[in-house]
Amino acid sequence: MTPSTPPSIETIGEFLAHALELEHESAERYRQLAQSMEIHNNEVIAELFARLAQMSQEHAKEVEERAAGVDLPEIPPWEFKWNCPGSPEADCMEQDLSYLMTTVQALNLALHNEIRGRDFYAHVAVDSPSREVRHL
Repeated sequence: MTPSTPPSIETIGEFLAHALELEHESAERYRQLAQSMEIHNNEVIAELFARLAQMSQEHAKEVEERAAGVDLPEIPPWEFKWNCPGSPEADCMEQDLSYLMTTVQALNLALHNEIRGRDFYAHVAVDSPSREVRHL
């Protein structure tokens, strides 16, 4: 089954709201994974997920700085224009999870999510009717 193509993102505010949600969701999921790994005494992976959460939070701060002075719409969760049920960097984090996961498995999970995020931005860069949005 092929995922459906989401509607186009038409304004800078809408684009930045999506980017901010993507990073906040990613940070929250990585924090949850870090806590889960701590509970299961997998400290190495807990630290890795905590670092990934911190990196996502830093990316969110960059988006917030970029959005200063831009009117961001309030978008209900069910109206985000993803091509999957959740945000691209957070949606599939539960697949192949194990409290015994290795560093390689955790990094493969993170890579998978980063590729999905990249694909989201690539889609917007091609599909948005707004030249400003495509450029950003």
